[in-house]
Amino acid sequence: MLFLGYSTGMRIRYFRKKAGLTQKELAEKIGLSDSALRNYELGNRKPDRDTLTCIADALQVSYYALSMYDMSLPL
Repeated sequence: MLFLGYSTGMRIRYFRKKAGLTQKELAEKIGLSDSALRNYELGNRKPDRDTLTCIADALQVSYYALSMYDMSLPL
């Protein structure tokens, strides 16, 4: 699935829901508050690389699936 135009927060939310997790459940898995995760999903804040890696690991997806980098675009 291509996520062109999807923000990092929208991608996190998509994969979280696909995994059947609530914001609170995912936040607890990675040691964040649910309000921090909510702010990432809403785009109010952006997770740093380490945090995004933890989120990706918890959701069992690639870091690049969540990041804004679009691997389908030429370099």
